[in-house]
Amino acid sequence: MADTHIALAVIFDVPAGEDYKSYFPKFYAKVKAGTKDTLYYGFATCGNKVLCREGYTNAAGMLAHTAEVKDELEGMIKQIGKEKVKILCSGPPSELEKIKPHMDGRLPIKFVDLDAGSLLLNAFPKGCADTHVTILPEFIVPAGKVD
Repeated sequence: MADTHIALAVIFDVPAGEDYKSYFPKFYAKVKAGTKDTLYYGFATCGNKVLCREGYTNAAGMLAHTAEVKDELEGMIKQIGKEKVKILCSGPPSELEKIKPHMDGRLPIKFVDLDAGSLLLNAFPKGCADTHVTILPEFIVPAGKVD
């Protein structure tokens, strides 16, 4: 089965002493009351790094969620600084093309095309605790080193 979902990794580099955990309940409440196209959503912390891991069934679900949390996200970004936020949005190119026209430059977002051979081997369960593990390796490959 082809993988058609949209995944977001929003990484905040929070300055020392800044409150960020008070935002978590606000985001969770919006997600619970919001689009039913959300597959998974959660925060993880490591020192001053905060990761918001998100998944949506498609571009429309991701765009609906973005509208739902607009004020909270903009408030958090304003508090810590746009330069301290990195957003990676991955998915099939056809779904990413539906998202790009709606991004106005206020969010520091990088689009990552999912390889055509990617697989969704099992359906995501609904209504239970998120126990899946995400690994986000980043490789910097010198020019001319990829076939």
